[in-house]
Amino acid sequence: MKKTILVFLLFIFLGAAMMAQPKTIRVATFNMGQLSMGKEEHTAIMFEERSKKHEVFKRLFSIVNADIFCFCEFPDYFSLLEDSTVNYADKTKSLLSEYNYFIQGAKVGKRCNVIASKSIPLTEQKSVHFTINNKKSRIYYLQAKIDIDNKSVKLIDVHLDVPKYKENRDKEIRELIDTFKYDEYVIICGDFNVAKTSEYDAFRGTGYVLANHGEYGDIITHPWKNGGGTCIDNIICKGFDIEMVQTYNANLSDHVAISCDLIIKK
Repeated sequence: MKKTILVFLLFIFLGAAMMAQPKTIRVATFNMGQLSMGKEEHTAIMFEERSKKHEVFKRLFSIVNADIFCFCEFPDYFSLLEDSTVNYADKTKSLLSEYNYFIQGAKVGKRCNVIASKSIPLTEQKSVHFTINNKKSRIYYLQAKIDIDNKSVKLIDVHLDVPKYKENRDKEIRELIDTFKYDEYVIICGDFNVAKTSEYDAFRGTGYVLANHGEYGDIITHPWKNGGGTCIDNIICKGFDIEMVQTYNANLSDHVAISCDLIIKK
């Protein structure tokens, strides 16, 4: 009888311990761009190549295996439709067949920002232009709310101004910090286009932790063909611990994908 009670109590203890474990989610960001490899000219992918590239991108996304995937410069021609018209919520026409929730931002040319989630609903969706930009600018961010362990988390996908516009970019970074300063849990993903990684210090100084230019150091996500590169893609968050930072270079873009595991702080 005593042994039965002890076994029963052990099961209760193990169950409670498992329930107490914080949830881990994998978040990734990727500027799909094209194969410019640090040069000004971009190598277009011809229509006859798109079917093959479509499958390679899908394999990459499957390997990354992110719960939340944020994209910059998502090209709509990968819908495989010649008219370049695509509804990203239609999984049969999208690269993102493993994902069930989507936000699509405004297209700039034939590219846009996209947030995709496998199983976590994306609520309170909106697209926001920075106050220093107008509504025709390509500089905007997507924003959604997700719930993790019964905590409300703000999720943002950004593509900031190019390196030569440092003054604008400083203001955009400050606006992000100020906008979400009262939120306890925040995840900001995207292409930050920093000229120097020290620009990330504005986030670090206000309680954010970083996958890139954080405790793992500077990670090149925009490699150059002749060596070197920049650390412009990042996952920046508040209220989380970061683990398992990884990059994935599939030679599909002038950027590489970067992911990390996030564990919410209680």
